[in-house]
Amino acid sequence: MTQQQFLLSMGLVQRAETLLQACQDDTQREALEMAMRRLVEGNETDGMGESYKVLALVRKGDPVPAPFPGENEGERENEERSGGA
Repeated sequence: MTQQQFLLSMGLVQRAETLLQACQDDTQREALEMAMRRLVEGNETDGMGESYKVLALVRKGDPVPAPFPGENEGERENEERSGGA
């Protein structure tokens, strides 16, 4: 899962909106917007959203944390990528 997918699914946009309302001036607002874009945008804009990946490690039998796909979902995605049924 990319950093972009992870952060957006964990509510980055909603959190940023809350923080933007609390900004005291345009300089703070612009800095926050720039930082958020850098976290989620792709490589072509010097963003980290597609460059970095997020990994969850869990013990066998433990539930997979949100927002990661469940065990069966991940297996299906791997099969689809490899051309399996």
